[in-house]
Formats: sequence, C-alpha cells, structure tokens
Amino acid sequence: MVISMQWWMTLLLVPAVLGLYLFLSYLVYRRFIRIGSGNTGGLVNQDSPFFKASWEWYKAVARDTVKIKGYDGTRLVASYIAAENTDPGKTAILVHGYKSVSSDLAIIARLYSSLGFRVLLPDARAHGLSGGVFTSFGHFEQYDLKRWIDHVLRTQGATEKILVHGVSMGASTAFLTAAGDVSDRLKLIVADSPFSHVWGVFARSARPKALSLFLPGIEFWCRYLHRFFLFRLPVAKAIETSKVPFLIIHSVGDKITPYAGSERMASASKAPHEVYAVHSDVHAEGYKTDKAGIDAKIAEYVKTYVK
Repeated sequence: MVISMQWWMTLLLVPAVLGLYLFLSYLVYRRFIRIGSGNTGGLVNQDSPFFKASWEWYKAVARDTVKIKGYDGTRLVASYIAAENTDPGKTAILVHGYKSVSSDLAIIARLYSSLGFRVLLPDARAHGLSGGVFTSFGHFEQYDLKRWIDHVLRTQGATEKILVHGVSMGASTAFLTAAGDVSDRLKLIVADSPFSHVWGVFARSARPKALSLFLPGIEFWCRYLHRFFLFRLPVAKAIETSKVPFLIIHSVGDKITPYAGSERMASASKAPHEVYAVHSDVHAEGYKTDKAGIDAKIAEYVKTYVK
C-alpha cells in the first residue's frame, strides 16, 4: 500500500515539477527572446566624448529611411546614407547586436562613409523601428540580411560590391548569411566579437547565474513557438564553409564571447582572414580601446578585397 501511494505521488509530482519548470522557463524566454520592437534608444551613450563627434555627423548627414519585407512578411527598416561619390559601386551593410539599434553604429557608418561606401544600417527584427516581437540570435536574421543584400543589388545594380560589418549577434548573423547562396555577392565580412555558441553567451551573461538552469526550457519554447533551435546555430560551421574573406575584431579579455572562440573558428576557415586582437576585456567595445588600429586594419582589408 505504501509503495502504491509513493508511485502515485511520483506520477503527480513529476508533471507538476515539469510544468513549473516550463512556466518559469517561459518567463525567462520572454525576458531574453520575446523582446518586442520599438526600442530606439540603443546601448551607446552618444553624448560621451568618444562618440559625440560621430553622432553629430550622423544627425547632420542626409539619410533616407528604407523599408522592405522580411522572408515572413516582417517589416524591416533601415537608414541609408548615400556616398559622397555619385556612384562608388560599393555598399557597407552594418548589422548591430542584441538589444542594440542601427544608430548605435553611427561611428562605424562614418568610417565607411569616409572610405567611399554607401552605408545601409538596418534595425534587426524586434529591434528599433523594425517589426517582429522576438529575436533568434541570427537564425531568422540571416534571411533578413539576405533580403537587404538583395535589396542593395536590386537598387544599385548586380555589380555592386557589398561588405557586411556586424557586431556581436550581427557578426554571427553575417557569417551565417555568408554560408548561404549570397556568398558570391559578398566581398568582405568585418566581424566584431562574434559568438560560436549561443548557449555559452547565455550561460556567461545570465544575471543571476541561476537563470542558466532554464536554458533547456528556453530552447523548448523557441522550438515550440518559433520552430528553431536557439542553441544549435551553426556559426562555426558557417565560417568553415564560407569562401568570403573576413576580418574578426575581438577583445582578448572578452567574458561574453571569448577571444579563443574566434581564433578556433577562424583556424578552420580556408578563406582569407585575420583575427585582430584588441587588448580590452569589454565585449564588443574594442573600438573604444584601439580605434586607430582597427580603422587602419579595416581600410587595409577594404583596399585588398573590395576592389
């Protein structure tokens, strides 16, 4: 009789615990994945001395708003800055990171504008002015980036040379896109602090650390609600198979996406590449530490591969 009661208690307890776990996981999923759109403030303090001059340039330069539809009909919005040269024949697409917005890359836009590029700054889905309510850390964003590449080729011509500069999530999105059928249309990828595995990014950045316990639950909800596996994004495989030249910029002390991950991914690639080490320990902020060196390295790669 006692054994029978224990058996029934177990049968009742297991579903209850599982249900509670999935409910709490859903709350964590909503915090990190279902982030919604309309956040136009960004992560960068544009009034700080380092960014202020570029921000004033960005506000003053002529910009057009471009709107297209994602592969699933999601509204995608970008800012477009024409080149000073009437027809430079080259466009830089700048892809921001998680919970950032396109205007955060104003300082990068100024760099590419000075190098003679047209500049396109899209807001990722569920970020800034673009539509959508959830982020997929590159899974669906890679198809959106492909749409932007197609848009550039359609509006500027099939011979337009395209460079993609991505930061963090944007960097990994660029690599995922380059492994697809647009690889022959890309001349160069500049990747600032890419990640190889989303699981590690979550585990290292979760606050409090106990939230890491819900990573399997987040994976369940992403698969159940959006039909993709968040923690199986094949970024490393994409870098290995892509033939597009790339430059990785990475802080050696990065705690969110470790520098060693970039070295490991790059070492498996047969495409021309380099990992440029920045002596900083802040994720995706190496530009503030070594702007002159990074600018020079980007200019060198542009001269070599975006001819």
